[in-house]
Amino acid sequence: MSIWISKAVSLAGLMCLAACQPVDGPQGLPRLSLLASPPVAVLDGSVVLAAARGYCPDPALVTETDGAAVALIGRCSDRVSAHPAVLTVSIGPAGSGSAMVAGPATVVAFLQGDAGRAMLSRDGKAQNVQILSARAVDGQVLLQLQDAAVGRHWRAMLDLSGRLVSITAAGPGLPDAVGRALVQDTATALRRANRTPERAPLPGKSE
Repeated sequence: MSIWISKAVSLAGLMCLAACQPVDGPQGLPRLSLLASPPVAVLDGSVVLAAARGYCPDPALVTETDGAAVALIGRCSDRVSAHPAVLTVSIGPAGSGSAMVAGPATVVAFLQGDAGRAMLSRDGKAQNVQILSARAVDGQVLLQLQDAAVGRHWRAMLDLSGRLVSITAAGPGLPDAVGRALVQDTATALRRANRTPERAPLPGKSE
């Protein structure tokens, strides 16, 4: 556990950055432009944004702070068949991806404790978030969360080029299966865009 705890500060900063993003659109969704021109590079070109098919990053909806970034990603067009949803991609500072070195079982164990759940919570309160499911899938930690502030949603966490990345999906009436597919497909798209090979499933599984 000590390896993971030593990385907790980086994880806390990333989660805080993600939690502080404004949400002011209809039905709780951010106001997103429907058309964007990918690719979009962030953090001085060190990371190229990408997302699940039908969703496009918009450089106007990227916030960079202290070497980290948060991007809100919506549908490329209101005419596409993609489900109305907003993806939040939070990218930690260089080196933050080392938090994943301890392995998924250790990561999940930390997140299930009070400190970990406080980091995952939108309002920073551990008692307001419940981890419904946690597992290792294709080099990611995949979580299904129930948050008092934002409801039930999926989150994927992975190491991307040495940076800890967190991906969430939200939308009115977003089915669980669709939310899970969106975060996993976005993780795959990010790896491809940044030429990071997809890894074999990590050992260990926690439900």
